[in-house]
Amino acid sequence: MQKLLNHWNQFWFRPSSGRPEAFFRIAYTTVLLLDVLGMRTKLDFLFSNQGLSPHTLLDPLYSPIAVHALYWFWIVILVALIFGFFTRAAAACNFLLVVYFFGCRDGVCFHAADWVLHPMAFYLLWMTSNRHLSLDRWRHRSNPSSKTHPVWPVRLAQIHFALMYFSSGLSKLADPGWMNGSALQNTLMNPFLSYFDFSWIPQGGPVLIWANYAIIIWEIAFPFLLVWRRTRRWALVSAVIFHLGIASTIRTAWFGEYFLSFMLLFIDDVPLRTPRPSNAEQPVKNRWTPLINLFLCFHLAVFLGSQTRYPIPFVNFYARYAARIQFFNVWPSAFFLTPVRFLFLEAVHADGSLVPLPPFNRKGEFAPGIKYVKEARGGFLMFRIAAKGLSEGEWKIYIKNLIQTYREEYGNECPREIRVSLIQTEPDGFGPHPKALRVPKRPILTAKVICGKENPEVTIKFL
Repeated sequence: MQKLLNHWNQFWFRPSSGRPEAFFRIAYTTVLLLDVLGMRTKLDFLFSNQGLSPHTLLDPLYSPIAVHALYWFWIVILVALIFGFFTRAAAACNFLLVVYFFGCRDGVCFHAADWVLHPMAFYLLWMTSNRHLSLDRWRHRSNPSSKTHPVWPVRLAQIHFALMYFSSGLSKLADPGWMNGSALQNTLMNPFLSYFDFSWIPQGGPVLIWANYAIIIWEIAFPFLLVWRRTRRWALVSAVIFHLGIASTIRTAWFGEYFLSFMLLFIDDVPLRTPRPSNAEQPVKNRWTPLINLFLCFHLAVFLGSQTRYPIPFVNFYARYAARIQFFNVWPSAFFLTPVRFLFLEAVHADGSLVPLPPFNRKGEFAPGIKYVKEARGGFLMFRIAAKGLSEGEWKIYIKNLIQTYREEYGNECPREIRVSLIQTEPDGFGPHPKALRVPKRPILTAKVICGKENPEVTIKFL
């Protein structure tokens, strides 16, 4: 029993050098800042009580004024975290803002790039991440080795990181698409999900089928490869290759960048030239150690007993209970892989000519460009609307957002009308160069637009 207790203390309370926390803080908050900046033109649309988020008991907290004010406050907080200025307070504010924007508004979470924000913001809150590369250290003229801090926040983040893969692999075992070997092929062949034309790969061929099963095996094995020190480095190298492959082929927003930043948590556990921390180092203990042990046991029990490994379980459950909303899962799912249900948008110029709106170019080709490559929410949102529909009031909000997109694409000119159609076809109906003009479309509505000095006036007519 004493030997087991010693192993527990060495694992959770061994001194941390502070480097994993510092590198992770900078990388994670930099990606988060870039991600958040990409939402600046869609705040009302995604988060406010005037937008598309499901109506909940928390709606009074999401007025447009509150959303905009907290958004810009969040930008300041993230900059402070990157530079390590008042780091602990900034980390606490960041966690609360992640819960505000995503935890209690998870109707806007369309992919895992949003789901991973909760846990890592939570663990960063507990880390002492300002001992290196921070203005706090410069302000206090502190020596990073003058005070030791236990490694347990990093350990929790590492475990959560590893189990994200493990649970993802297990969930694939219950997915018919992954078990019959077609999921990876369906994803790569879908022009809305992949960057490139993969039609040259034989459908049903052994390459994609074996790659499909290799992904499942790798995700389930990944946590065990991390446990053994001899395979840990190769496990992390394989994870880097895995995410670079995803980021270069599939539209997953900032998902890959987030996971690459999480790997910096293993800097001290996979040394390159610096010696591995000795197990003989005495665990860091203080008066709070008994409470920390209780917290660790409680958190691990709730975490391991939850159905999802992405959000912090008890925070996510409470947020969903308070907001009375259901989690909307669309990644991966045969729901949008086969058949493709998507919106096709056209604007009527002042001269009466028609022009498609992004992510379609003027020729009607699906061409998302860098905006939709790095901010996939727009594309996933169009999947969601095509699948579930909107009320008249929600359509007006959406049309006003499209008017802003139109002006960004074509200048300050205001469109006379916006037409919305529904595309429903099999993925191969688009061909190697998908053209929405060549596939069947069903008109949904037209919106007459009158642009004044302030907000445009929109009149909806359902077809």
